[in-house]
Amino acid sequence: MTASGSPTDSVRIAMTTLKGSQPDVTAPPTEGEAGRAKSPSLSESVTAQKALLRRGSNGYSPSGGGGGGGSELESTGGPPRGLRYVLIILTCSLFVFLVALNQAVLAASVPALTNTWAYSTSYAGWYGSAYMLTATVFFPVFTRHYVSFGVKGVYLFSFLIFEAGALIGSFAGHPAMLIAGRAMSGLGMAGGYSGSLLIVCSIPGPPEKRRLLASILNIVYVFGTLFGVVLSGAVLSGSMAQGATWRWGLWIDLFFLPPLLFLIIFVIRLPPHNVHQATWIQRAAQIDWLGALFALGSLICLLAGLQKTQPNTSASLGLKIGLLVGFLLLAVAFGINQHLMGDRALLPPILFRNRSVAFGCIVSFLVGAVIMTLLYWIPAFFELARGTSPGQAVLNTLSYLLSALISAIAVSVGVAKFEVQIPVLAAGTLILSIGCGILSTFDASMGMSSWTGLQVLAGIGSGISWMLPSIAVTRVLAIDDFALGNSIVLFFHFLGATIFLSVFENVFASTFFRLLYNLVTQAESDAIKRLGWTNLAQATVLGTQSVVQAAGGAIGTMFFGTAIMAGAACLAVFGMHFRPALVRARLTGSSASSV
Repeated sequence: MTASGSPTDSVRIAMTTLKGSQPDVTAPPTEGEAGRAKSPSLSESVTAQKALLRRGSNGYSPSGGGGGGGSELESTGGPPRGLRYVLIILTCSLFVFLVALNQAVLAASVPALTNTWAYSTSYAGWYGSAYMLTATVFFPVFTRHYVSFGVKGVYLFSFLIFEAGALIGSFAGHPAMLIAGRAMSGLGMAGGYSGSLLIVCSIPGPPEKRRLLASILNIVYVFGTLFGVVLSGAVLSGSMAQGATWRWGLWIDLFFLPPLLFLIIFVIRLPPHNVHQATWIQRAAQIDWLGALFALGSLICLLAGLQKTQPNTSASLGLKIGLLVGFLLLAVAFGINQHLMGDRALLPPILFRNRSVAFGCIVSFLVGAVIMTLLYWIPAFFELARGTSPGQAVLNTLSYLLSALISAIAVSVGVAKFEVQIPVLAAGTLILSIGCGILSTFDASMGMSSWTGLQVLAGIGSGISWMLPSIAVTRVLAIDDFALGNSIVLFFHFLGATIFLSVFENVFASTFFRLLYNLVTQAESDAIKRLGWTNLAQATVLGTQSVVQAAGGAIGTMFFGTAIMAGAACLAVFGMHFRPALVRARLTGSSASSV
């Protein structure tokens, strides 16, 4: 595919500005450079690529001959080396670790949160979805911001808004305030993760090294997410501090404020971003704000509609229908907007003409939904169906968490060396589907050896499938399209998690109350709606056993749903390019998008 007017032109300009030297386009290329030059970026010919270089992007240049002049390069010290290089990687890794930690730090706290405020069971799905909602919608928006306004200022703003959200959430006195804080932190997460990927992908070096740096960030993200689940249980177990509450999980974010703020201000020093000569207003106008508004509105309508359809809410039928119709109308408007915006869209349609990108996004969407559901609801199973404390629930989940982490690291290293990412991804999603199916057989009467072993298969499948879709997609893209391709795949990963955290919370509530209503009176059912999940046993004279059975059955239904979704992801993998020769073809002159 070599059409002009690439949707990644502006991204490539920014990356050239950040990362590197401006080559002499009239000089004869070396053999390796010639191979890379023959390979067009996603939809750009070699002629257009050279034209971009001639526009004078000022980047790192050993000779100080960047388009912006030697003085600009001297102010940044040239390409990062030694300690500064290490500190840049450390800064990006810490930011990614922090946003991943915050994403999952309330995972084991959801049952406890529903006990904190009256009627708060109806908010349970929002505690996780609010964070993922803004992270999803604004992930591509921040990518455009980095292009238009430069990296350092946007990166710093992302960190400050992230910490502000943690501060608001930690002092929340009402579920709505906590949800607002989570939404703000999700906004910072979108800017922090996308900016970290852009920074490391812009460091001068061979493509293999830059891909390795991006893989390291992805592994840090996986580790941070899993560690967040452990921390969530630890702060509630009382083992860290007497009287510790779920608020500790958010206060911990604030401890990172001074060191990370120092690193961002004094370590992230990049060349001035003077590619764009337009005013701030003109630059802002290049961002697809209308598309972001449609996406945000449609997802809010969907999540609110799902919440209002739960049996423990009293919303009118008209409101429920109105929210779901609003979701459909805004979703259609978003699709039309993306088509009309073309290259300036949040999700440029031309990207999806490459079937590896299109099917990779489907796989990422399904896998993101499955993994986030497991992270939130495996600990909840032990709290609700077995009556354990949050800390003990997380300890019972360690077999899943450790197997996921180990397999994620092994796969990230292995596929980089052997180029077998698509077959491994197919196997991983199949293992994940089988593992989720096994989890659906969970029973409160099982012994420790049984439920420990049953989690391992799901953990292995999760670790293999977690970040492999983004790795697989970027393997069929030119290196200059790496950051944008990665951000699009992660957008769909977060989108799946955002939607299905609420979908499966709705499935749990509906199934739970359906199973329990035939065991209790009307008065008792009304009392159930006013209690948090962990206090539900107090509402029935039939004792804890009836609640345990209902909770176990409801969670089993959810896990069966994740098994179906993982199986669908396995089928979608077969729509991607399986031949490892795609990467070699790109390096020797064939367009990956045309294979």
